Amino acid sequence: MSFFSARERAELGRSVETETEGEGRESVRHDFAPRQRPREDDAAGHLGSLMQRVAKTVLQEIDDLIAELWRRREKLLSESARVQREIIEYAKLNQSAVQSTKTITERLSSLKKVTNAAVMN
Repeated sequence: MSFFSARERAELGRSVETETEGEGRESVRHDFAPRQRPREDDAAGHLGSLMQRVAKTVLQEIDDLIAELWRRREKLLSESARVQREIIEYAKLNQSAVQSTKTITERLSSLKKVTNAAVMN
């Protein structure tokens, strides 16, 4: 049983021929040469690039959080102002109710006095 078809064997034969021609030999060597370990300069540059991307992502997240905190701060300030207005309105209503109660009590008290005076006569 053959691993390669006739066409594949022909192509293999041609690649062996080009391998002996110099320039082709270099391209074949580069295709199958083991990867060399990056030099320290390249590794440092790659690490620096990676750190910049990570820092950019982190800074964007921080900016987004700051923006969200500002939105929440504004909402809290507006809600605080609303609650203060409500408290002032409640205090006014309460004061008005107390005043009305006093007026009603005084009127009932004077009516009682008039009624008692009429009964005594």
